[in-house]
Amino acid sequence: MKKIVSISLFFLISATIWLACKKEVEEEPFLTIEEKTISFKKEASSKAILIKTNIDGWMVKVPSDANSWLTATKEGQNLKVNVKTNTSGAREAILKVEGKGLVREVKVYQLGDKPEILVDIQNIKIEKITEKIEFTVTTNVEYEIELPNWITHDSKKQLEENKGYKHWFNVAKNTEESPRTATIKVQSKGLSTPIIKRVYVTQSAGYEGSDASSIEGDIKLKIHRGTTSSYQSGGEIDKSFDGDMTTIYHSNWSNGGANYFPITIEYFFETPQDVDYMMYYPRKEGSNGHFKQVEIQVATEANPSYVKLKDFDFKGNGKVTRVEFSPITKAKSFKLIIKSGYGNGQGFAAVAEMEFYKKNTGSFDPTSIFTDITCSELKPNVTDEQIQNISNPFYKSIAQYMKLGQYPSEFRIQNYRAWPNPDVYRERYRMQYSYSNLDNPTGIAVQEGEELVVFVGPTNGRQIQIKIQNLDLPGGDGFGNASYHPLYEGVNKFKTGKGGLIYLQYQTEDYQVAPQIKVHFATGKVNGYFDKTKHNDADWNRLINAATNKYFDVIGEKSHICFPVDSYKAHTGSRGRELIEQFDKLMVQTHKFAGLTKERGKELPNRSYFQVMYNEYHMYCTANRTSYNVTTMSTLCSPDKMGAASDKTKIDVWGPAHEIGHAHQVAPVFMWKGMTECTVNMNSMNIQTAWGIPTRLERESMQGEGGYNNRYEKAYNLGIVLKRAHADIANNNHNKADVFCQLVPFWQLNLYFSKVKDDPEFSVKLYDKIRAVQQKSTINDGEYQVDFTKTVSDLTQTNLIPFFEKWGFYTPIDKEVDDYGTRRVVVTSNYANDIKQQISGAGYTTLTDRIEYICDTNWMYFKNKASVVKGSASKNGSQITTSGYQNVVAYEVYKANELIFVSNKNSFNIKQNVTNDIVIYAIAYNGERTQVTF
Repeated sequence: MKKIVSISLFFLISATIWLACKKEVEEEPFLTIEEKTISFKKEASSKAILIKTNIDGWMVKVPSDANSWLTATKEGQNLKVNVKTNTSGAREAILKVEGKGLVREVKVYQLGDKPEILVDIQNIKIEKITEKIEFTVTTNVEYEIELPNWITHDSKKQLEENKGYKHWFNVAKNTEESPRTATIKVQSKGLSTPIIKRVYVTQSAGYEGSDASSIEGDIKLKIHRGTTSSYQSGGEIDKSFDGDMTTIYHSNWSNGGANYFPITIEYFFETPQDVDYMMYYPRKEGSNGHFKQVEIQVATEANPSYVKLKDFDFKGNGKVTRVEFSPITKAKSFKLIIKSGYGNGQGFAAVAEMEFYKKNTGSFDPTSIFTDITCSELKPNVTDEQIQNISNPFYKSIAQYMKLGQYPSEFRIQNYRAWPNPDVYRERYRMQYSYSNLDNPTGIAVQEGEELVVFVGPTNGRQIQIKIQNLDLPGGDGFGNASYHPLYEGVNKFKTGKGGLIYLQYQTEDYQVAPQIKVHFATGKVNGYFDKTKHNDADWNRLINAATNKYFDVIGEKSHICFPVDSYKAHTGSRGRELIEQFDKLMVQTHKFAGLTKERGKELPNRSYFQVMYNEYHMYCTANRTSYNVTTMSTLCSPDKMGAASDKTKIDVWGPAHEIGHAHQVAPVFMWKGMTECTVNMNSMNIQTAWGIPTRLERESMQGEGGYNNRYEKAYNLGIVLKRAHADIANNNHNKADVFCQLVPFWQLNLYFSKVKDDPEFSVKLYDKIRAVQQKSTINDGEYQVDFTKTVSDLTQTNLIPFFEKWGFYTPIDKEVDDYGTRRVVVTSNYANDIKQQISGAGYTTLTDRIEYICDTNWMYFKNKASVVKGSASKNGSQITTSGYQNVVAYEVYKANELIFVSNKNSFNIKQNVTNDIVIYAIAYNGERTQVTF
C-alpha cells in the first residue's frame, strides 16, 4: 500500500530566530553543527548558521568548483554563507568546517530559473530498530511524497523564504529475517513534465553498525616544522610530516663516522598543544632506518627547556608503533634522540610519518551504560529510558540491541588469546618456512576505506594489531594484499587500508600465560568462521550460509583453511567439520613423523594455514602459508578426497602433504641442491602410508615414461642398473633429475628401520639428528649428500655403505644443478672415501639385507626373513611373467653377467627380446638368488 503526502507552498507570515547562549568552554574539543543543510532561492542571498564549538581556530573550506557562486566565512561563532544570483539550473555544494582534526559538512543548495526539486539525501541506511528518518526538500514547485507502507509521515517544518520543507518520518521496526528496501518518491504536482526525485531506504534485519560518524577519532595535532642533525638529500625532515606515507625522511647515507649516532630530530607546533601519544610510521618499502633505541624529550610552555620523557625501544622491526605519554599540557616541541637504527654498517634513521595526538574522549562516557570500555555488556538494571537518553547515536544503537537481546556478539565481541611468533619455532627446529601468523580470525569483514570502530579492553601493555587481508587478487596471491592497523586500549577508529577479512595478531613470548584481551568490532560486517573446537555440524550450515564475504575461515586444532564460500558449498556440502578434521589429521601425522609433538616437548603451537590463490602456480609453500590455485578447490574442499573416503584410492592428499612438507625441510643438511622437490616427499609418503593409501612410488604406472611398471622399477633401472650418481638419476635425456627416483633410497631407509627393525620413531630420530648437524661455513652440496650417509649410519649403528653405493651417493660428480637457482653439486672420490673410512672405522655391523629393493609391498619379506619359493614363468618377446613365486623382493635380469634390468613386479618388460644369453634371478631379502626358468 502506498501513502501520499501532499505539500503546498505558502509564504511565511512570521519567523522566529533562535539565539544560542554561549557555552562554557569544555576541556575536550567539540564541533557541532545542527543545521547541516542550507537552501537558497535563485536570487543572491546570504545566511548565517551557528557553529557550536570550543575551537577558536576553526575554518571553512569551499570546493573549488563552487568558488564562482559561493562564498563562506567565519563571523564569530557563526558561519556566513553567501550565494550569487543563479540564472541557470539548480546547483549544490558541500562546505567543510574543520578544527583540531574534527571535520563537519554542510550542504548548500540553490534553486535556479527552472522548476526544480532538490533532496539533500539519496540513500538512507538504517537499523532494524530505527524509529525516525528525515530529509530536506528544496524546491520552487508544489510536490507530493509517496511512501512505502512501513514508513509514515510524522511532521514537517517549512524552510525560510518558502523554499521547501524539512520532513520527519516514522519507521516501523523490521521484523523480517532479511533486510528490506523501499523507495520514497518526491514528485512535482501540476507540471506537464513531472519532476521526480527518489530516496532509497534500506533497513537492516539486525545490528550492522554502519554509521560511525558520531564516534570521534583522536585529534591529530599539526606539526608546524621540523629539524634534524642528519639527512640525505631528497629525504629531508619535512617528508616525515607531509601526510604522504610514500615519502620518507632518511638520515645521511654515509654512516661510517664514529659520531654518526645519535641523530636528533625535533618537531615543533605552531602553538602549544596538549599531547597524549605519538605515532611512528616506518617506511613501507625497505627496512633501512627502522628505529631501534630512542630517547624522547619534550619542551612545554611551562618548561621551555627539554625534559626527558622516556627511553623507547622500537626494536627495528618496521612495525607501526604508538608511544603513550602521561598527559602533556601545552607542549611546544618534541626531541627524538635516535641512538640506533636498522641497516648496513652502523644503521640509519628513517621515518615515513611522525604524528602527535590528543585523545578525544567525547561527550558521552560509555561506562555509564556499559560494564567496561569494550561496550560488550550493559550494566545491570539499565533502563530503556536511560538508553533513549544516550546522546551518541552509535552507542545508543549498540545499547538498544543489547537491551533487546539482539546484538550479534558471537563474532563481534571475543576474548583473544596470545600466540607465539611462528618464526621462533622455524628457527628453533631449522624449518624452511614458518607456520601461520593468522591464528586469531575475527569473523569480521570490511570494505576498503571503511570506517572501523574497535573497542579494546585492558592490554596490560601488550601490543596487538589487525591484519586485513583480501585473497581476491586476480592473477595473484592475496596473502600480501593486506593492510595492518595497530589497536590500543579503549576506542579505536580509523579508515581501513584494505578490504577483506580481519585477523587479530597478538604474539608474545609468554603466550601460554598471557591474559586474553577482549576486543569488540562494532563496525564491519559479520562474516563468521567455523571453529571445530566450539561449533557443531548444525553450526556449519548456519555459518556458511550466513557468510557475507567471498572467503570463509575454518579452523581446527592444528590447521586453518580459508577458501571461497562457493567452493565449500559446491564440494564440502554440510560436512565442514569433517573437512577440517582431515586437515587436522594431516597435520598431526606430519608432526608425528617429524618428531614435533607436545609429548616430546617439541610442539608447534601455531596452526598451519592453507589458502586459495589465483596466480599461474598449482600450489606452493612459502612463509606463513601454503597456497592452492582456485582450480584445486574441488579436491581441497572435499572431505572424501582429503582423507575421509572409504576407498583409499579416491583420496588425493599428496598435494597438501607435499606443500606442508616443504615447511619442515632442513636445508642444506637434508635439502642440498637438487633435493628441494625430493626430500619434501618424505612427508607425502608418510601420510599415504599412515592412512593406508597405496603410495605413488608403488601404484603410479610409468608406462609413459620408459615403459616401467611403477616408480620403484623406474628408479632401479635409471639409478642402480645404470650406476648413476644420485644427483644424476634422471630420465634418459639427462636434462633434469627425476625427484621420485631420487626419493626411493630415502623412503627405503624409513621402511627398513621403522617396519623391519621395529623402530616406529626412526623418522623422528633422523629429523632430530639432522637438526643437530652443524652447518658448514661454506655450502658444499655434494659434501652434504655424502655426510648424510654417515648421519644415518651413526643413527642406526649400521654400516650402510653398500646401500648408498648402490644408489650413487659416493659416485663422483661435478654438475650444475638447477633447483630454484643453479649451483654446482660436487662429489669427489677423496671426500667420499674419507666418509666411508669413518663409517667403516666405527665398527658398525655391515648391512647385508638387500634393502635397495625394499618397497611398500615387500618389506614384510625382510621382516620375516622369508626365502624365495620358486614358481613358473613365461616369456613373450620382451615380456616376462611369473606365477607362483613367493617372497621375491626383486627380479634381476642379466645379459653376459651384466645387470640390465630390475623389477619388483611379477610381470615386466625388459625392453629387449629374451634370448638364450639372458638370465633372470628372483632375489630374496638377503640377496640369495633363485634362477627363473621357463
